[in-house]
Amino acid sequence: YAISIFIKFLEEAKTQAFINNLQNDIDRIWRSSQGSQTRSYDLPSKIKQVCFINDPAENLIFLPKGSADVGFVTIENIDLSKTLDGTRELCFDNNGKINMILKKDFGEDLVYIRKS
Repeated sequence: YAISIFIKFLEEAKTQAFINNLQNDIDRIWRSSQGSQTRSYDLPSKIKQVCFINDPAENLIFLPKGSADVGFVTIENIDLSKTLDGTRELCFDNNGKINMILKKDFGEDLVYIRKS
């Protein structure tokens, strides 16, 4: 029982670290006049995908639903319309790591995200 509680704690910590690191990386590019950075993030294996969606309550979800005990997640300073590019969602498969490109073009106010 203690081992399962410890593993659950480690998974929650890894998920929260992903959210914090992603937000910090986005904020770093957002504060600059332009930039592009390919980033790689670790997540627990029970999370199969990370998806950006156009929802006012949350714009980042973990699939399958309930695989991350973090509640609603809203990432700040991202351009959802440019990130989603006319689609309903942009999902990244978790193959041990989530890889994405964070970009901000000169003259733009927000960061957008692409697959690497």
